Amino acid sequence: MKLPNGVTNIAQRAFYYCPELTEVTTYGTVFNDDPEAMIHPYYCLEGCSQLTRFEIPQSIRILGQGLLGGNRKVTQLTIPANVTQINFSAFNNTGIKEVKVEGITPPQVFEKIWYGFPDDITVIRVPAESVENIKPQLVGKTTQTKYKRPDDLSEFSVIIVKVDSTSAFL
Repeated sequence: MKLPNGVTNIAQRAFYYCPELTEVTTYGTVFNDDPEAMIHPYYCLEGCSQLTRFEIPQSIRILGQGLLGGNRKVTQLTIPANVTQINFSAFNNTGIKEVKVEGITPPQVFEKIWYGFPDDITVIRVPAESVENIKPQLVGKTTQTKYKRPDDLSEFSVIIVKVDSTSAFL
């Protein structure tokens, strides 16, 4: 399924229990400035057991509760720069291992565990200039966080890697 990047609302349970849905991708330009553009809470993509790829439309500002609830096959996710708020447990109980946050200002969250991502998340990529902004939202995770600079200092040059030992900034 392809969604336009200018979409303003995706209703709650819009794709609820669509077992044949394998990917949701986006296309086109963003032409929407609606600050309330959102993927509504309550399990928009829950029960999509074959979903392996999910792209958040660029116009969306708010990600609702339980957005990918129970989905274990989507392992990578990009949070567009326009996202300003991520609601409770949006990504809890999912298979997400790697996240790329495009915005310099991290989205507002309403829980202490960073966006409700699974405990076994391995990589969170953020723009270098946003590391200090995002550190407070990582407090309270069950394991320590290690901040690491990759060899290729590209656009997203800081990688936050979750590890089980001590924290260090390299």
